This record gives sequence, structure tokens and C-alpha cells, in this order.
Amino acid sequence: MSKKYIILLLLINTFISFSQDILSTISLELKGNRDVFQIVDNSSKKTILFLSDRKKVNSFLLNAKMETLDSLSFERPEKKYTEIIGFSGEKSRPTIFWSTPNHKEIYSQVYDFNTRQIQTKTYRLDFKGENHLQFFCENQKFYILTVIENSNKLKLYVFDEKVSYEEKIIDFSNFSFLAPLYTNPLLSTALKDNHVITDSFTLERIIPGGKTSLVESSKKRKCYVINNQIAITLDIVPKSTQLITIDLKTYTPNLVVFSNPEFPKGEEVNSNSFLIDNKLFQLSLSSSKMFCTIKDLNGNLIKEYTAEEGDSIKFKNSEIVRLNSYSSSKRVLEQTYQFLNKVNNEHCGISCFKDNDIYLVTVGSVSNIRASGGGMATTGMPGYMGMPIGGTGFGNPQFFIAFGSYNSSLDNFNSYANRKVVFINCLFDTDGNHIEGEPKANSFDKMKTFAENLDVKLESKTIFKQDETYFLGYYNDMIKQYILRSFKN
Repeated sequence: MSKKYIILLLLINTFISFSQDILSTISLELKGNRDVFQIVDNSSKKTILFLSDRKKVNSFLLNAKMETLDSLSFERPEKKYTEIIGFSGEKSRPTIFWSTPNHKEIYSQVYDFNTRQIQTKTYRLDFKGENHLQFFCENQKFYILTVIENSNKLKLYVFDEKVSYEEKIIDFSNFSFLAPLYTNPLLSTALKDNHVITDSFTLERIIPGGKTSLVESSKKRKCYVINNQIAITLDIVPKSTQLITIDLKTYTPNLVVFSNPEFPKGEEVNSNSFLIDNKLFQLSLSSSKMFCTIKDLNGNLIKEYTAEEGDSIKFKNSEIVRLNSYSSSKRVLEQTYQFLNKVNNEHCGISCFKDNDIYLVTVGSVSNIRASGGGMATTGMPGYMGMPIGGTGFGNPQFFIAFGSYNSSLDNFNSYANRKVVFINCLFDTDGNHIEGEPKANSFDKMKTFAENLDVKLESKTIFKQDETYFLGYYNDMIKQYILRSFKN
């Protein structure tokens, strides 16, 4: 029996063993340069799934059971358009936007399932004197956000359902920004990361409803789309979090500064934050003490938790875990001072995930990526594999979208590969009160376990949410099928 035939039998056997978990399959052959992107409408319980390869873009209209109701297939744009960056328009006539690597050339495709036609259009954006920040989708519109150089002004390119666009200047000149020492206190300065060689103005985009790894949450500049607003958090100075908001109906700017607790003079302090459910979770720590605070968006304190180097961390619900993924080792730290030292010396972060009115909060740090041939330690990860933040989420709970080609952090199965990670998990209720007990397995844990036990390589992966169910999609090249599985908490 040939080796190739044995491998095929093993793959088919693995496929059959998991077949009871498969929600639906789509038979098609994808050849290179693959992209995956979906639009989920929670009001109609329908999803439009886009699967493309080097030649075609295949779109599938799916019902709540992920069964195919209709499909359209058209040519993929020319090769210079390397990624799908967003969408606009009605669910029955969606527009997807492709981009060149510098985002100055945009190509749109309007899919009409009624007429079974497609319309295309090309845009050239100058970006003169601007720096690209991020993409967003909200209210059936697509937004490109930039910052104007040496200014307190942001700029939005707004694409509507008619596939035309307008430019909006959001002027923050009436606000004062905090910036690191010896830098100009301008918004453009605050948004620039001088420690990054490339893409120094890129904001880390956080998807509402998804699980965020410490790799993403440890970034000092993060953005969210929440309640028809773009929200940007800046944790670039240890003493405070600056929350910038833009109302997407009126384009009104606002800035709120949330102070961190005071530390003794001379102590090296590190801090970060996470925004969820109109609450700001703030982390600030030195090598001797840690504060975790929860505030409303007016700056009012809801709860505060502390831990000092000689005490136990009374609000944690897990061991203190240290992972060294590039050497595949795991260690449990016994002392609080060990946790504080290691977290304060690396990129600290706090991330929150809401599950059945309980917040699972992960506090810890990650190191920079180190090149290594070693494997990744998957056991004992921080309670989740993470959301594929290669996508964009609507603040409007009716919609959720995500796509696969945009961001390297799409694949959070390996988000901690070649890094050192230290973390604790904590549980809080919606009022910020600490809850006793161990964190329960959730959809993300189940997906991670599934992926670890599946011998087939998961290609063109995506994760999306409809109501309270999460879906994992991936392509199996051996059997030429795109597979969708559902996971519930």
C-alpha cells in the first residue's frame, strides 16, 4: 500500500470521526491566494460567506443552519489587490472592498443576489500628509481612518451603500493629549509607536464579543467600534488611559482621561486597559504592587482590586502560569512577587471576555517574538485560543463580520508561539464583584481542543458569531471542502 494512499485513509478516517460535529460543508476547489470573509446578519439569521482563490471569488448565502441558499461566483480582482478589508451595503446587495498593500487603491465588488450580477469600481486615495490607522465597518458603511501628520486631526473616508465616499475631518484641537516625555503632545504623536519600525501608526483592533489574546490586549493603542462610535484607548503614559471617541452619526470628537492609582516616586510603573460593555478595565503595576480597577465611561470607580508582592492575589481564579512556548515549557509560579516582576518587565495586558454575564479577565504579559525552531506549548493557555482578529466587528449587535486575509493575528491558535507568557485568570460579575471558582470551558476552549486533536491542517480559517453560537470555518484541501462547525458555551 502506497504512503500517499495510507495518508489519504488517515485523513478520511479523521474526517469521519469528527463528522458528527460538522454543521455543513461546501464542496469547491480553492487554488492558492485564498481569502475568507463573511457577513452575518443576526436579524435574518443569514450569513454571506466569501471564499476566494487566485482566480475566483465564490459567495454563498447561508441560512441559520449554515445550509447554502444561493451562490454567486465572479473573477477575483487583479493581483495587486492583495486583501479584503471590509464591506458596506445591504445584506442582499453587499459590497466587499479589496486593497493594495499601501491601501491607496481600493477595488469594490457589489454582489446582487437578486439580479445575479456584480458591479465593480476602483478608487485612488492620496493619503498625502496622512498616516493610515485602521479599517472599520458600521451602519452598513465602510470606514478608513487616518491621522493627519503633526496635528490633532483624524480623517475618515466613509463609503456608503451607493459605493461612493466622502471625507470627514475630526478635529481634536480643543483637547489636550498626554504623550511620553520629550515628545510633542499632539494626537498624531500619541498615535505613533516609536518602538515599532514598520506600521508605526497601526491601531490594534479589538472585536466586540470575541476573545482577545494578551498579544493583542498588551498593545498600548487599541481601537473598538461600540454603539455607533469609534473608540481608541491610549495607554502610552503609565499614569492614565486616554479614551478617544468619534460619534459616527455626527462625527463629534471627545476625549476622557482615566487616571491610574499613584505609586511611590521612582518606581517603574507599567499599565494597560481594556474596554468592554461601557466599562474600562485598567491594569497598573510595579514590581511591588498591582491595581486592577473597573470604571464606567464617566471615570467613576466601580471596583478596585490590589495585590502586593508579599501577599497572595486574592482575586485570581487560577494558578500563576508561565509559558515559554519556544521551548515548550510550562511552570506554575507560587509567589506574587514573581508574577509582578515578570509582568512589569514585559508587555503587560488585560483582556476581558463576557460569558453568561460573567467576565473572564486575563491579566499578564507577553514577550516579543523570538525566532526559534521549538514547538509551541499549547497546554495551559490563558483559557482561550483567541478570536481571529483579522476581521472587523459591528458595534451594532445585529451584525458581526470577520475576514481572513487582513491581519497576521487572524490565527490565534498560535498567538503565543515563540513568546514568553505569564498570566492569571479572574472572574467577575457584571457589577465588578469577584466570583469564586474555576473558569469553565467555553466555545474558544472547545475550538482550541478540537484543533489540537484534528490531524488535518486547517486552512483559510475564520471564526464568527451568530447570536450566542460561534462558528469555525476552514478548508480541507484533501477532500476539497470548506467545513463549518458550531461551538456553544
